[in-house]
Amino acid sequence: MLSRATIILLTVSSTVLGLGCKSDPDAPVITAVTPVSCIHGTPQQITIVGRNFYARATANFDDKRHMLIDSDFEAKLGDRTLNNVWQSTTSISADVPADMPLGLHDLTVTDPRDRTARWARAFEVKSLADGGIEAGPDAGPDAGPDLPSVDSAPDLPDAAPDLPDAAPDLPDAAPDLPDAAPDLPDAAPDLADAAPDGPVTDGGTPTWKSYTVPGFTGSLHTIWGLSKSHIWAAGSNGGIVHYDGSSWKVVASPTKEMLEGIWGAASNDVWAVGHKGVVLRYNGAAWSVQATGATPNLHAIWGFSASDIYAAGLGCTMLHYSGAAWSPVSFPACNSAFKGLWGVSNTDLWSVGDKGEIHRRTSSGWGAVTSSTSNVLKGVHGSAANNVFAVGDKGTIIRFNGSAWSTVASPSKSNLNDVWAASSSAAWAVGKGGELVQWNGSTWSKLTVTTADLHGVWGTSPTNVWAVGENGTILHLAP
Repeated sequence: MLSRATIILLTVSSTVLGLGCKSDPDAPVITAVTPVSCIHGTPQQITIVGRNFYARATANFDDKRHMLIDSDFEAKLGDRTLNNVWQSTTSISADVPADMPLGLHDLTVTDPRDRTARWARAFEVKSLADGGIEAGPDAGPDAGPDLPSVDSAPDLPDAAPDLPDAAPDLPDAAPDLPDAAPDLPDAAPDLADAAPDGPVTDGGTPTWKSYTVPGFTGSLHTIWGLSKSHIWAAGSNGGIVHYDGSSWKVVASPTKEMLEGIWGAASNDVWAVGHKGVVLRYNGAAWSVQATGATPNLHAIWGFSASDIYAAGLGCTMLHYSGAAWSPVSFPACNSAFKGLWGVSNTDLWSVGDKGEIHRRTSSGWGAVTSSTSNVLKGVHGSAANNVFAVGDKGTIIRFNGSAWSTVASPSKSNLNDVWAASSSAAWAVGKGGELVQWNGSTWSKLTVTTADLHGVWGTSPTNVWAVGENGTILHLAP
C-alpha cells in the first residue's frame, strides 16, 4: 500500500479538468482538424478533434491544498510548434502562424506522457494564386503503434483502496487549481477572464467583456495578433500594449508618435507604423525605430512574409519592405491618402482611402478599381478573395464579391474606422461613439457595448474578437 506522502495520479472531475479516469489512459488519437486549410499570410485558429487528450494530475497527500496539473500538449505542423490550448479530452485549440510555409503539412500531437498521435498531410496552407493542392490518399490519422507505455505510477492499482479515505480532502484543493495550472486559461473561460472589469453583454452568447491595461491611459488605434495568446495593440503617444493570453501589459515604446497600424510575420518580427513616417520593429525582446526615408503619416501595414510587407499613408504614400530595406512604391493614379491595407497574397492586395478610392495590387502591379462610394474609406479586411469588406465615414460599408464592389445596407450613420471578417457569415466593424456592428451573412446589425470611440478590431474566429479605442478601451467577444 502506498503511503499518504506518495505522489500519485488522481482521477478527479473529468468534466472540469479533463483528466483520465484510468491510471494508465490510452494514447491520444486525432480524428479531425477544422478548418483543414488557410491562406498564407493570415493566421488561422484550428481545432484538433480526437480522443484520449488527457491532462495529468499529481497530488501530495501531505499537502492536500495543492494539486499539480499538467496539460502541456505539443501540437506541430511539420516541424513548426504551434501555440495551443488544451480544452478537453477531445479537443485542442491551436494557432497556425501567418508565415507558415505553403503546402500540405503533417499534424502531430504529443501528450504530457510523451505519447504522439499523427495525421499525415492534415493541413494545407494555400496561396490563392496557385489554386491550392488537394490532400493525397495517404492523409489520415495515425496514433502510432510503438507509443511508450506510462510507468510513472506503476503502483496505482494497489493505491485504490486508500482513495476513498482521501476523498473528503479533495475539495480543499480546489481554490488553488488556477495557480497550479496557469497554462489552462481557455480550458475554463471564466478563469481566463479574471482580469476584465466585468462582462458587457449584448443579450447573446458569446458575450463582450471589458479590459483595462494597468498603467495605460492613452487611446488605442490598432490591434493585431499572431494568435489568441499573442496580441498587440498600439495608439496615442506611441503607446504599445501586449496580451499574453491572460492579461494586457504595457510594453516600452521608442516613439511618442501616434501609431495606427500593426502587423507581424512571427512572434519575434512585428512591425508598427504611425505619424511622421515612423516605423517600429519588434525583435522578440524590444521595439526599435526603423529607417524608411518617409515622413508622411502612415496609417496601415500588411504583409505576407518577413520579406514582403507594405505600409501606406498620407499623400498616396506606399512603402514596400523586401527583407533588407524599405523603398517607395509609385502609383499610376492616386488623389488621396491611403487608410487601410489588406490582402490574401502579394498579387491580390487592397488599399482604401479618401474619396472612396480603392487600389488593388495584382500580378500586373497596382491599379485603381471602381468604387461604389465617394465617402472616406478607413478600413478593409476579408476572409477570402471573394469576400472583402471596406468601411468608412457616414456608416459606409461596401463589399467585394470577387467581381465588383457594391454598397451594403448599413445600420450605422457614424464614421466607421475598421473592419474584420472571420468568414462570409461573420464580420465586425467599429467606429465613432462606440459604434459596433456585426455581419451575419445577410445583414449588418448594431450592438450596444460602449460609448467610447472604437478604432480597431481583430480576431481569430467568430467567437474570439477584440476591439480597441479611446481611453484605453479594450473589448473582447468570447464564450
